[in-house]
Amino acid sequence: MCGIFGVIARSNERLSGHQLDALTRKLFLQSQTRGKDASGVLCVLDDTVLVHKEARMAAHLLRSDAFAKVMARAQAGYAAGQAYVVAGHTRMVTNGSEENQHNNQPVIKGQAVVLHNGIIVNDAAVWQAHPELHREHQVDTEVFAALLDDGVARGDGWANAMTQAFAACQGANTIAAVHAGSDFMLLGTTNGSLYHCQDEALGLTLFASEAYILEQAMRSLPGRPGASAPVIHAVGHGQLLRLSVRDGRAELIQPAHAAQSASAPETRTPRRIEQLPVAAPATASARVPSHSLAEIERHMLYHQDAIRALKRCTRCLLPETFPFIRYDAEGVCQFCRQHKPLALKGADALKQLADQARSAGGRQDCLVPISGGRDSCYGLHYVKEVLGLNPVAYTYDWGFVTDLARRNTSRMCGALNVEHVLVAADIRQKRENVRKNVSAWLHRPTLSMIPLFMAGDKAFFYYASQIKKQMGLGPILFSMNWLERTGFKTGFAGVNDTGDHDKTYGLGALSQLKLLSHYGMNFLSNPRYLNATIPDTLMGYLSYYLQDKNYHSLFDYLTWDQKTIEDTLIGQYDWETSPDTRSTWRIGDGTAPFYNYIYLTVAGFSEHDTFRSNQIREGMLDRETALAEVYEENRPRVESFKWYCETVGIDALDALKAINRAPKLYRTA
Repeated sequence: MCGIFGVIARSNERLSGHQLDALTRKLFLQSQTRGKDASGVLCVLDDTVLVHKEARMAAHLLRSDAFAKVMARAQAGYAAGQAYVVAGHTRMVTNGSEENQHNNQPVIKGQAVVLHNGIIVNDAAVWQAHPELHREHQVDTEVFAALLDDGVARGDGWANAMTQAFAACQGANTIAAVHAGSDFMLLGTTNGSLYHCQDEALGLTLFASEAYILEQAMRSLPGRPGASAPVIHAVGHGQLLRLSVRDGRAELIQPAHAAQSASAPETRTPRRIEQLPVAAPATASARVPSHSLAEIERHMLYHQDAIRALKRCTRCLLPETFPFIRYDAEGVCQFCRQHKPLALKGADALKQLADQARSAGGRQDCLVPISGGRDSCYGLHYVKEVLGLNPVAYTYDWGFVTDLARRNTSRMCGALNVEHVLVAADIRQKRENVRKNVSAWLHRPTLSMIPLFMAGDKAFFYYASQIKKQMGLGPILFSMNWLERTGFKTGFAGVNDTGDHDKTYGLGALSQLKLLSHYGMNFLSNPRYLNATIPDTLMGYLSYYLQDKNYHSLFDYLTWDQKTIEDTLIGQYDWETSPDTRSTWRIGDGTAPFYNYIYLTVAGFSEHDTFRSNQIREGMLDRETALAEVYEENRPRVESFKWYCETVGIDALDALKAINRAPKLYRTA
């Protein structure tokens, strides 16, 4: 979920200190795509492990005086005959706020200094299983560092301690670790998100979370006539990469030999761990009031009786408040009358696609976007375990992927040994953009403008295409399904998009013009929308509606079956569900509980009504069962609503008052 990298160069070689500084900075900036919430760096010298970290993105850290001090000491040591050993981290916050510097990376525990990419999904259980270890902070990385420090202190070898720590911690995790009493940096991964290369001619070793990052960094290396470019290697599951901080030599330790390698305690005098002070932020971040769940629930208006009294289609569940709906003499809506059963391409066609994509020699061959939701997690399972492909998983995190979804992604990628490429937006900026648009909406509630809340996530199509190209992969295999189509969102803007596009996400040309015109009129009538979010909104619109979406969806081939999906995920992967809803849909999307409360309160239905109605039309569910499910699924998710408001930076009670005042499309009394 983050980015790690390192530069190790033997002393007195062809590279100057200035060149190593430039290479380090380039790796830092390239790794920033994987996390922009915080960043940190460590430098290993003969007598010191120097650490600095801050709650800001790498691009800002690189301009700081503290980073300059780290680089100056690294170069001074290199000039004096020491190896140049610098490693860094770009963090996307999961466990533990970045405002507490102890939660940022590198994480220090005793004599262990750790850089961590991923999520340890069982960190609480590991702490409980080791009462001799003392937890001090929130970040999950701390338990790995504690296991390392304790293992070496008990007499285990450095490599053995690392192997045992990996065995105890579940999830997709990549670690680069230094111990003050060792002359070796150790690296390992549970899912292959770790690459390294060595240039013997330059006495240089590099590592990073992605091969592409190394490829870009190596372009800045000096040319060597007649010499071939260094080969980039992946570190496999269970392997350890051991890098000497004395001479930069690299050794790959196989799983079977990790316990024996360097099993005796190292006896050198431990280096001093020095952490540079962090300057206080110029201004403290503003905080919104945090209300109790009970207080928020008291202010939620769930007009259950009025909603149940709405006229609904006698075949599906769509109510009279649904845009463009018409009922015939039998009470059946036109959406049911016009419906054509899905013409699935079939499992044989999917197998044929997989056979065409399959690579020789186990090379990675396709890209599977994963959000941490049920369908994308099942899709990764199906592609790897059933189709037998070797996928790369990809996530675009724009700030509203929930921690639950991130943990489930880590579970899946770790269990399946699948490399996970994360693209992290500038999450602070994305959330600020959402705050501005939500505030504008609350000033003048209009159902048609709710999609602006989600404009920032649409770039995931763009980055999927970029990663496919960068990594030379075959098809992009999404796991979206037609049951999720929610035409009412554009319907409230006066656009009836029924049947005018052939992708799950898309819109016909005429409908796009109507939608743009509608948004333009609302921007003029509510000038609060005319803010700094417009470029982000336009980017989202272009990515969502206009970009060529050259992808395949598993559920264009396979029947979507909720029971099979849930049984597989929960039974085989211990997949986590949400405590505030019985549903497993949208639990990884932090925005859904907020906007679905609005739709339910103002219009009397939500996405759940459309999803279950689509199931009825496909013969997957009878109407009585579907209606009972919808009544349960539409209950407001109080805990998630609170999280969204506090994450965006709006007062939950003020938001509820504005939503509750909005004119309803049905009679409430």
